[in-house]
Amino acid sequence: MEIDFAEQHDRLFAEAKQSGDHSAVTSHYYSVMSAVIDEYFGGNFHFAPPRKTSMTLEEALADLHRKIGERLGLKEGKSCADIGCGIGNSEFHRLGIQSKCRLIEGDCYNMPLEDNSKDAAYAVYSLKYFRELDSVMKEVSRILKPGGKFLVYDLIKTDKYDKKDPSHVEIIEGLEYACGMPSLHTCEELLSAASRHGLLLDEKEDLSLTNGSPFHFCFSHSPLFMWLVESAMISE
Repeated sequence: MEIDFAEQHDRLFAEAKQSGDHSAVTSHYYSVMSAVIDEYFGGNFHFAPPRKTSMTLEEALADLHRKIGERLGLKEGKSCADIGCGIGNSEFHRLGIQSKCRLIEGDCYNMPLEDNSKDAAYAVYSLKYFRELDSVMKEVSRILKPGGKFLVYDLIKTDKYDKKDPSHVEIIEGLEYACGMPSLHTCEELLSAASRHGLLLDEKEDLSLTNGSPFHFCFSHSPLFMWLVESAMISE
């Protein structure tokens, strides 16, 4: 029996909206997309506005990853947690650094990590999948050493979002549906949850303003990505 991906996604997303639990629809989304991400996007499926419009997606992401490392002060001997690493990264094996990394499957509301054990942590495109942020922030605060830094790079609703504007609502709800995730958090919601658990804002940056390109530039200018978005070939 063949079940259409979109049909099943519709059903699971509707159930998630009723129950508040998006785990099933998110898992269903990645059951198909993880293979696409690994095959066509090098294991990385987050947006990064390029500093130059001539930069490829790979170059823009490498630039972003260097920036993350610099902001967190990562170097040899530092211990850092990637909160929500997605499908992992086969590049670790190609580069021969897998011995320095541990892939841990666990509950981000109850991380299997020791107190005060990490110099830094980051969450890239993962907090958007959590309906409730306080439990995650509490755990991040617990595992960080005193003075440790936590960096978040994610999709959020900015101050420009107007819930009374149908075009704004359509874009946001379209993103939530496509990725099988709960309602996007606002910047204020994220910062408030962090501060309640001792994680105070050190710096905030909108890379689309810094780099002069929209956050989706590398994807929306990729013929391959746009073909995948518009393709009806995905089914189970």
